[in-house]
Amino acid sequence: MNGELNKTIEFYNVLATANMKEPDRFIKTYTQGRVTVMEIWVDRETGVNYIYHAAGYSGGLTVLLDKDGKPVITPQMDLPY
Repeated sequence: MNGELNKTIEFYNVLATANMKEPDRFIKTYTQGRVTVMEIWVDRETGVNYIYHAAGYSGGLTVLLDKDGKPVITPQMDLPY
């Protein structure tokens, strides 16, 4: 009986650990379109914004630049989560 209880406890510990994953490094902050898609993704660690554009079977990702040609950086405290 004690062995079965230990196995049950170990099983629940594995489940709890599996559900406690780290948050994703990149978060999607904007989406536009359905067939032709434009998205903005933010790197949680650096705050750098990336723009993703997809149309059909092709797509591309690049750093989002401001009017001066510098990367757009979102402060971490401004991220939605």
